[in-house]
Amino acid sequence: MACNTIENKAIYYCLSKAPLLTVILGAKCSDGIVMVADRKFTDLLGGTPTFGTKIFGDLEHVIIGYSGRERMFDAFRKYTLGDVFLRASPEDCYTFDNIIPRISQSIKRFNKLVCEPDFFFEILITVHRGTNLQFYYISFNGDYKQVNYKSIGSGKETTNIVCEKLSHNQITMKQFAKDAYFAIKYMNQHHPELGVGVEEGNHPIIRFMDYNKELDTSPSEEDIKEFEDYSNNALNETKRTFDKLIDSLRL
Repeated sequence: MACNTIENKAIYYCLSKAPLLTVILGAKCSDGIVMVADRKFTDLLGGTPTFGTKIFGDLEHVIIGYSGRERMFDAFRKYTLGDVFLRASPEDCYTFDNIIPRISQSIKRFNKLVCEPDFFFEILITVHRGTNLQFYYISFNGDYKQVNYKSIGSGKETTNIVCEKLSHNQITMKQFAKDAYFAIKYMNQHHPELGVGVEEGNHPIIRFMDYNKELDTSPSEEDIKEFEDYSNNALNETKRTFDKLIDSLRL
Protein backbone atom coordinates (compact mmCIF):
# COMPACT_ATOMS: atom_id res chain seq x y z
CA MET A 1 0.00 0.00 0.00
CA ALA A 2 1.04 3.64 -0.48
CA CYS A 3 1.49 4.13 3.24
CA ASN A 4 4.52 1.83 3.11
CA THR A 5 6.47 4.08 0.76
CA ILE A 6 9.60 5.88 1.94
CA GLU A 7 7.97 9.24 1.20
CA ASN A 8 4.97 8.57 3.43
CA LYS A 9 7.15 7.16 6.20
CA ALA A 10 9.11 10.40 6.10
CA ILE A 11 5.92 12.43 6.35
CA TYR A 12 4.69 10.43 9.35
CA TYR A 13 8.09 10.75 10.99
CA CYS A 14 8.09 14.53 10.53
CA LEU A 15 4.61 14.78 12.04
CA SER A 16 5.60 12.68 15.04
CA LYS A 17 8.86 14.59 15.54
CA ALA A 18 7.51 18.09 14.91
CA PRO A 19 9.41 20.92 16.60
CA LEU A 20 8.06 22.85 19.58
CA LEU A 21 6.91 26.07 17.98
CA THR A 22 7.36 29.09 20.22
CA VAL A 23 9.86 31.65 21.43
CA ILE A 24 10.63 33.00 24.90
CA LEU A 25 13.63 35.20 25.60
CA GLY A 26 14.98 37.47 28.28
CA ALA A 27 17.98 39.50 29.39
CA LYS A 28 19.53 41.23 32.39
CA CYS A 29 19.62 44.90 31.46
CA SER A 30 20.87 48.07 33.12
CA ASP A 31 17.64 48.59 35.09
CA GLY A 32 16.38 45.03 35.58
CA ILE A 33 15.39 41.82 33.81
CA VAL A 34 12.89 41.65 30.96
CA MET A 35 11.18 38.56 29.56
CA VAL A 36 9.36 38.49 26.21
CA ALA A 37 7.30 35.74 24.52
CA ASP A 38 5.01 35.21 21.58
CA ARG A 39 1.39 34.10 22.11
CA LYS A 40 0.86 31.44 19.44
CA PHE A 41 0.12 27.78 20.24
CA THR A 42 0.43 25.64 17.13
CA ASP A 43 -1.49 22.41 16.60
CA LEU A 44 1.24 20.17 15.20
CA LEU A 45 -1.35 18.05 13.35
CA GLY A 46 -2.50 21.01 11.30
CA GLY A 47 -5.39 22.37 13.36
CA THR A 48 -6.19 26.03 13.87
CA PRO A 49 -3.62 27.82 16.07
CA THR A 50 -4.73 29.24 19.40
CA PHE A 51 -3.25 32.09 21.42
CA GLY A 52 -2.48 32.59 25.09
CA THR A 53 0.20 33.37 27.65
CA LYS A 54 3.60 31.70 27.99
CA ILE A 55 4.94 33.74 30.91
CA PHE A 56 3.52 33.15 34.40
CA GLY A 57 3.83 34.79 37.81
CA ASP A 58 1.99 32.27 40.01
CA LEU A 59 4.49 32.72 42.85
CA GLU A 60 5.24 36.17 44.18
CA HIS A 61 8.64 37.44 43.01
CA VAL A 62 9.03 34.52 40.56
CA ILE A 63 8.40 34.75 36.80
CA ILE A 64 8.54 31.68 34.55
CA GLY A 65 8.46 31.41 30.75
CA TYR A 66 8.43 28.01 29.06
CA SER A 67 9.01 26.23 25.78
CA GLY A 68 7.39 22.82 25.32
CA ARG A 69 4.06 21.05 25.44
CA GLU A 70 1.37 23.14 27.10
CA ARG A 71 -0.23 20.24 28.98
CA MET A 72 3.07 19.06 30.45
CA PHE A 73 3.94 22.54 31.64
CA ASP A 74 0.45 23.06 33.05
CA ALA A 75 0.80 19.87 35.11
CA PHE A 76 4.17 21.08 36.35
CA ARG A 77 2.68 24.47 37.34
CA LYS A 78 -0.10 22.85 39.36
CA TYR A 79 2.31 20.48 41.06
CA THR A 80 4.72 23.29 41.95
CA LEU A 81 1.99 25.49 43.43
CA GLY A 82 0.69 22.60 45.50
CA ASP A 83 4.18 21.69 46.67
CA VAL A 84 4.91 25.28 47.72
CA PHE A 85 1.75 25.62 49.81
CA LEU A 86 1.83 22.12 51.32
CA ARG A 87 5.33 22.53 52.75
CA ALA A 88 4.26 24.15 56.01
CA SER A 89 7.31 23.62 58.21
CA PRO A 90 9.91 26.43 58.11
CA GLU A 91 12.81 24.02 57.55
CA ASP A 92 11.09 22.44 54.54
CA CYS A 93 9.50 25.44 52.80
CA TYR A 94 10.54 27.03 49.52
CA THR A 95 13.00 29.92 49.87
CA PHE A 96 14.88 32.21 47.50
CA ASP A 97 17.95 30.04 48.10
CA ASN A 98 16.40 26.65 47.29
CA ILE A 99 13.66 27.43 44.77
CA ILE A 100 15.86 26.98 41.68
CA PRO A 101 17.27 23.55 42.70
CA ARG A 102 13.79 22.35 43.70
CA ILE A 103 12.14 23.50 40.49
CA SER A 104 14.97 22.04 38.42
CA GLN A 105 14.47 18.64 40.07
CA SER A 106 10.73 18.84 39.41
CA ILE A 107 11.36 19.56 35.73
CA LYS A 108 13.73 16.60 35.55
CA ARG A 109 11.14 14.30 37.14
CA PHE A 110 8.28 15.52 34.93
CA ASN A 111 10.28 15.13 31.73
CA LYS A 112 11.28 11.61 32.79
CA LEU A 113 7.60 10.65 32.97
CA VAL A 114 7.31 10.77 29.17
CA CYS A 115 9.23 8.70 26.66
CA GLU A 116 9.20 11.17 23.77
CA PRO A 117 11.55 14.18 23.89
CA ASP A 118 8.91 16.09 21.89
CA PHE A 119 6.85 16.30 25.10
CA PHE A 120 9.68 17.77 27.20
CA PHE A 121 9.66 21.38 28.36
CA GLU A 122 12.34 23.86 29.46
CA ILE A 123 12.05 27.20 31.20
CA LEU A 124 13.48 30.64 31.78
CA ILE A 125 12.94 31.81 35.36
CA THR A 126 13.58 35.05 37.20
CA VAL A 127 13.69 35.27 40.98
CA HIS A 128 13.09 38.83 42.14
CA ARG A 129 14.83 39.72 45.41
CA GLY A 130 14.79 43.49 45.32
CA THR A 131 18.06 44.64 43.77
CA ASN A 132 19.24 40.99 43.69
CA LEU A 133 17.55 39.75 40.52
CA GLN A 134 18.50 36.27 39.38
CA PHE A 135 17.87 34.99 35.87
CA TYR A 136 18.17 31.24 35.14
CA TYR A 137 17.77 28.81 32.29
CA ILE A 138 16.63 25.29 33.28
CA SER A 139 17.00 22.66 30.57
CA PHE A 140 14.84 19.62 29.77
CA ASN A 141 16.99 17.40 32.01
CA GLY A 142 16.91 19.77 34.99
CA ASP A 143 20.37 21.33 34.55
CA TYR A 144 20.32 25.01 35.47
CA LYS A 145 22.63 27.99 35.13
CA GLN A 146 22.49 31.74 35.58
CA VAL A 147 22.35 33.63 32.30
CA ASN A 148 22.52 37.24 31.17
CA TYR A 149 20.65 36.50 27.96
CA LYS A 150 18.78 33.43 26.71
CA SER A 151 16.25 32.53 24.04
CA ILE A 152 14.42 29.17 23.78
CA GLY A 153 11.98 27.63 21.32
CA SER A 154 11.73 27.33 17.55
CA GLY A 155 12.33 31.06 17.07
CA LYS A 156 15.55 31.25 19.10
CA GLU A 157 17.88 31.48 16.10
CA THR A 158 16.03 34.52 14.74
CA THR A 159 15.85 36.28 18.10
CA ASN A 160 19.54 35.52 18.65
CA ILE A 161 20.38 37.31 15.39
CA VAL A 162 18.49 40.40 16.57
CA CYS A 163 19.10 40.36 20.33
CA GLU A 164 22.11 38.25 21.32
CA LYS A 165 24.72 40.88 20.40
CA LEU A 166 22.97 43.74 22.20
CA SER A 167 24.88 45.30 25.10
CA HIS A 168 22.42 43.85 27.59
CA ASN A 169 23.97 45.27 30.75
CA GLN A 170 24.10 48.74 29.23
CA ILE A 171 20.71 49.08 27.57
CA THR A 172 17.39 49.39 29.34
CA MET A 173 14.70 46.72 29.58
CA LYS A 174 12.55 48.87 27.33
CA GLN A 175 15.17 48.96 24.57
CA PHE A 176 15.67 45.19 24.73
CA ALA A 177 11.90 44.63 24.65
CA LYS A 178 11.68 46.85 21.58
CA ASP A 179 14.13 44.66 19.63
CA ALA A 180 12.60 41.40 20.90
CA TYR A 181 9.16 42.71 19.90
CA PHE A 182 10.45 43.38 16.39
CA ALA A 183 12.00 39.88 16.13
CA ILE A 184 8.67 38.24 17.02
CA LYS A 185 6.72 40.42 14.61
CA TYR A 186 9.27 39.63 11.89
CA MET A 187 8.81 35.88 12.37
CA ASN A 188 5.05 36.30 12.47
CA GLN A 189 5.10 38.13 9.15
CA HIS A 190 7.90 36.44 7.21
CA HIS A 191 8.51 32.99 8.72
CA PRO A 192 5.16 31.33 9.54
CA GLU A 193 6.87 27.91 9.46
CA LEU A 194 8.43 28.74 12.86
CA GLY A 195 4.97 28.91 14.45
CA VAL A 196 5.87 32.13 16.26
CA GLY A 197 3.41 34.99 16.41
CA VAL A 198 0.53 36.90 17.96
CA GLU A 199 -3.13 37.20 17.05
CA GLU A 200 -4.41 40.16 15.06
CA GLY A 201 -4.64 43.29 17.21
CA ASN A 202 -2.51 41.93 20.04
CA HIS A 203 1.18 42.08 20.94
CA PRO A 204 3.95 39.88 22.41
CA ILE A 205 3.93 39.19 26.15
CA ILE A 206 6.39 41.41 28.04
CA ARG A 207 7.26 41.44 31.75
CA PHE A 208 9.59 43.99 33.37
CA MET A 209 11.37 43.19 36.65
CA ASP A 210 12.87 46.48 37.78
CA TYR A 211 15.76 46.46 40.26
CA ASN A 212 14.05 49.24 42.21
CA LYS A 213 10.49 47.90 42.28
CA GLU A 214 8.95 45.32 44.55
CA LEU A 215 6.92 43.51 41.86
CA ASP A 216 7.11 42.90 38.13
CA THR A 217 5.14 45.11 35.73
CA SER A 218 3.76 45.09 32.19
CA PRO A 219 4.52 47.77 29.59
CA SER A 220 2.18 50.73 29.39
CA GLU A 221 -0.06 51.43 26.40
CA GLU A 222 2.41 54.13 25.39
CA ASP A 223 5.25 51.59 25.53
CA ILE A 224 3.31 49.15 23.33
CA LYS A 225 2.60 51.88 20.77
CA GLU A 226 6.30 52.77 20.74
CA PHE A 227 7.27 49.10 20.29
CA GLU A 228 4.71 48.69 17.49
CA ASP A 229 5.92 51.79 15.63
CA TYR A 230 9.54 50.70 16.01
CA SER A 231 8.73 47.22 14.69
CA ASN A 232 6.74 48.51 11.73
CA ASN A 233 9.54 50.89 10.76
CA ALA A 234 12.14 48.11 11.11
CA LEU A 235 10.00 45.71 9.06
CA ASN A 236 9.59 48.31 6.31
CA GLU A 237 13.34 48.97 6.30
CA THR A 238 14.04 45.23 6.14
CA LYS A 239 11.70 44.92 3.15
CA ARG A 240 13.35 47.88 1.38
CA THR A 241 16.80 46.37 1.93
CA PHE A 242 15.66 42.98 0.64
CA ASP A 243 13.95 44.55 -2.38
CA LYS A 244 17.15 46.43 -3.27
CA LEU A 245 19.12 43.20 -3.04
CA ILE A 246 16.67 41.40 -5.32
CA ASP A 247 16.76 44.28 -7.83
CA SER A 248 20.56 44.24 -7.88
CA LEU A 249 20.56 40.50 -8.60
CA ARG A 250 18.22 41.03 -11.55
CA LEU A 251 20.55 43.53 -13.25
